[in-house]
Amino acid sequence: MAIGLAFLMVTLLVQTAMLVVARTSAEAATAQAARRASFADMDIDIETSLVETLLATVPGAREVSVSIHDEGSVTVISRVEWTPPGPDFLGLTFTVSASAGRIEAP
Repeated sequence: MAIGLAFLMVTLLVQTAMLVVARTSAEAATAQAARRASFADMDIDIETSLVETLLATVPGAREVSVSIHDEGSVTVISRVEWTPPGPDFLGLTFTVSASAGRIEAP
């Protein structure tokens, strides 16, 4: 009984730590995409680039959706379906957003 409880506690601790790493990675990638999208003359597909970056850098990311809103300032919202390492007690979906002011040539 004690060994099973210890295993459960270690599993939850590892999953919590990996969730923190995944969320931090998603926040960094989303903030970087918002800064890239804030340039007025950028001619790249930021949504596709962000999805690829999130899938590559967020450990346990199963599915990613991204939306970019441009209303004076650029807001990027990323939703990540996350599966923890080890036993999948429950999958989580977390949302990260970042904003950056629009940069235009004088």
